[in-house]
Amino acid sequence: QRQMCIRDRAKAELPPRVAYYSQILGVTPTGIKITSAKKRFGSCNGKNSICFSLYLMQYPQAAIDYVVVHELCHIRHHDHSPAFYRLVESVLPDYKERERLLREKEQAENRKAALESLQAQVRAWQACLGQLTESQTRREALSQRQKDLAAQVLQAKNTLQTSRETWQAAQGLPEEKQKLLRSQE
Repeated sequence: QRQMCIRDRAKAELPPRVAYYSQILGVTPTGIKITSAKKRFGSCNGKNSICFSLYLMQYPQAAIDYVVVHELCHIRHHDHSPAFYRLVESVLPDYKERERLLREKEQAENRKAALESLQAQVRAWQACLGQLTESQTRREALSQRQKDLAAQVLQAKNTLQTSRETWQAAQGLPEEKQKLLRSQE
């Protein structure tokens, strides 16, 4: 939906800008196309057809005009030679500032994307830490349960020993036989 709005805006606004600067430069592109390219703002092919990324519309007008002029200049110079930049400068004397607008916004977006990536990593690590803490709590609870069971077993063993001694004494076994039975256990 948003991409369609940006594309519609590009289709409405870029052709008049191309016509305006084409007249100043004395060049005519064979075609204008709006693409969804994310890595390139514009291009000019060998047949002098110009493409613009719809995402260019998210930049200030000065930056948009710079890309339009840049691509139109490629109709005369299909390179980035000093002659090419002299032609750009003849139309836009402040082209370096305009070019900087593109880079600064792009760098800000890259920083934002890197920050979002870091935040996602932090959330993932926090989730991991939560799982580890939960596992540790379970282990500690299990360890405590094992200690409790061991204490109960020891208590049961002592109770059994006491009961056996009481029973043997009641049976009237001599003390020596009772010691012998205890040593065999």
